[in-house]
Amino acid sequence: WAGTMDLTEPNSGSDVGDIATKAFPTDEPGVYKIVGTKCFITGGDQDITENIIHLALARVEGSVPGTKGISLFVVPKYWPNEAGDVGEFNDVNCGGIEHKMGIRGSATSIVNFGEENKCRGYLLGNPPVDGKGEGMAQMFQMMNEERAVTGLAANAAATVSYNNAAMYAAGRIQGRQITNPKAGRVTIINHEDVRRMLMYQKSITEASRAMISMSYYAMDIAENTEDENERNRAKAFVEVNTPIIKAWCSDLAFLSISEAMQCYGGYGFSEEYPIAQQLRDCRIYPIWEGTNYIQSMDLIGRKWMMAGGKVFATWFAELEKFAADHKDHPVLAAQVALLTEAINQYKEIQAAMSGYVGQGKFGMIGFFATRILHATGYIYGAKLLLEHAVIAQKKIDELGKEHFEYPYYAGKVASAKFFAHNLLPNVGMTLKVIKEGDTSVMEIPEASYLLV
Repeated sequence: WAGTMDLTEPNSGSDVGDIATKAFPTDEPGVYKIVGTKCFITGGDQDITENIIHLALARVEGSVPGTKGISLFVVPKYWPNEAGDVGEFNDVNCGGIEHKMGIRGSATSIVNFGEENKCRGYLLGNPPVDGKGEGMAQMFQMMNEERAVTGLAANAAATVSYNNAAMYAAGRIQGRQITNPKAGRVTIINHEDVRRMLMYQKSITEASRAMISMSYYAMDIAENTEDENERNRAKAFVEVNTPIIKAWCSDLAFLSISEAMQCYGGYGFSEEYPIAQQLRDCRIYPIWEGTNYIQSMDLIGRKWMMAGGKVFATWFAELEKFAADHKDHPVLAAQVALLTEAINQYKEIQAAMSGYVGQGKFGMIGFFATRILHATGYIYGAKLLLEHAVIAQKKIDELGKEHFEYPYYAGKVASAKFFAHNLLPNVGMTLKVIKEGDTSVMEIPEASYLLV
């Protein structure tokens, strides 16, 4: 049997509180009739498994509007019989399969519940009390996990693309070096801009992998430690990291894969090579499981303020401590100084946004949210890569440049340096833009966007 998550509807995507799917009590306790339509449901219908179990959000008749009135139901395509085997059809119908840009191996479906008013579902948890259901809290137990998995999947696609691009660049002979044009043709990995593109990919995939690994590590601690303080600290990291992993990793993965395609030149645009599919498949990740704008609003609107700001402060203090502890590093002091500068710029970003809120300019939150999340990802990625580099440099000092592991450790140091000098400065640019506070995009009439 397979399972799905059924949230999105034709007229309520990101705004889940507006769902129209209804649930009506039956004479059987805990069983409700379900009527409504869901769309963009991954694996919503297929003939690979005997049965499909839908976890569907619906509003019990009489419940309050918005997300508070939503409940969660287990709705099988085929109602199980007493033996637990597939039984009668449960009036769960496929309204169509989406023809998508990517992830074509996944059946993304429109699902109609109760076309003949014969669809039933089990209520998960308790019936609504005072019109308030438990559905959103239940669904988010899975949603937060899926957001982490989205970042992981995006990074996997970016890593595959980078590995292929690096191998291609090491074998493709084209052109002559600017610094020595008479020496003959060389593999393109010797060209400066190709190396820039490869290091861009390498640093992004390594930063993303580090973020994801640290988050899963924190999840393990929160689940298994007996120390309550340690558990709370780990939970703080998971809370802050989740929107960053989902949004920063997926946004940057797409850009990284685009650079991988550029390394191939015209061949990258061909389906005979692996990058085209990775680019198509990866584009869904900034969209599903809550758009990346929703993630940015979660970071600024919830995580910055959670527990009176203590959750984010705990997370942020780790970055400050690392920068302070390594400011005099014999090899990486310049890059740590750039991190310290970016950390201070981030504090100015927070102060500027607080100022806008104090002036009642709440629209500035939505206007700058995505860029602030990206800035958060850049400072976190820089910290993690520099942490790698400190360890790698120690190994280089111990082993020497002749050791067979030297290229690996040298690559870690180079990733951190490149990221600090070439990507981390985006934090300062974001601060500059926020301080200027240009709102021209909101000031022009709507018609201006519709006219060429």
